[in-house]
Formats: sequence, structure tokens, C-alpha cells
Amino acid sequence: MKIEEKNIILNDKQIRSKLKRISYQIVETNMKNTKLIIAGIEPNGYKIAKELQKITDSISKLDVQLCKVIIDKEKPRNPVKTSLKESDYENKSIIDLLSTGHSFILTIL
Repeated sequence: MKIEEKNIILNDKQIRSKLKRISYQIVETNMKNTKLIIAGIEPNGYKIAKELQKITDSISKLDVQLCKVIIDKEKPRNPVKTSLKESDYENKSIIDLLSTGHSFILTIL
């Protein structure tokens, strides 16, 4: 018997609920930190990062900074660019958004 694959499309309320849960997870994981960077790949990952920043700002006292990650999709071997200087990353947790919308901690510098 073959199992049928189904695409699940979330409505606005479901998306906002998932983003809120991700934001709470970010806050819970970073309770000992005061500063945090949420990085998203331009364009869609960055849009999600902005939403996560808004929610995180509303539920915590973390100092959240956004970082736009720019990748040349035509020439992916070109250097990756960011909207922040390397020195801006020092002593901060960095949250990166995967294309699936899940978040994870890259590093704590």
C-alpha cells in the first residue's frame, strides 16, 4: 500500500501561532543572554526574521538585532554578505532561520 504525500498549507492564524512558539523557544533558550541576533536569508528568511523579532521584543527584554543574509543565488559560490559587520557578532547568540522556518542556535560567541 502506497502512502499518499500531502502538502499542508497553513492559514495566517496557524503561521502566527508557530512563529509565536518559535519566539518563545528563542527566549527560553537564551534566558542567560541579553543580546541576540536573528539572521534570515533575503528575501523570505529575512521576512520571517523580522516577524520573530517583533514577537520576541513583545515577550522579552532581550536586545534583538536583525541580520540580513544575502546569497547570490545565480553564483552561490560567491561570498555571502550580511547587513552587519563581523564585530557586531561578538558576544551575542545568533539565531539562523532555515528554509523550513525552524530555528536553531548557530553559535554563542
